[in-house]
Amino acid sequence: MIRITSVQMAILDAAARREGNRRLADYIDARFPGILGNLNTEERLALAESYRMKAAAHEFVNDDQIGYYMDLVVMYGPSFPSAPWFAPIMSDSALHAYQKLDAIRALLAEDGVTL
Repeated sequence: MIRITSVQMAILDAAARREGNRRLADYIDARFPGILGNLNTEERLALAESYRMKAAAHEFVNDDQIGYYMDLVVMYGPSFPSAPWFAPIMSDSALHAYQKLDAIRALLAEDGVTL
């Protein structure tokens, strides 16, 4: 039987998180060309990590959820979760992440915005 120590698991988790952050930064680059400006690789990863943490505060933990969160940050600013039109959804603890995303999509669709 193979045994993975907690130290080895932490190393694997860190590598997976770094790769996830790279994918998130690449996603934003592809979706919003130039928005990351002249950030170097480490700065891009740090920015993705910071938004990963902010998204997690709203229970967005999967990369697709975090990517959508980052879309909203780019489009509506970093304080969008407290904006009057998003706050009731983002602060509703009865809603799971995908329910929040569905509610936000419906809200935006009312204004003709699709993400």
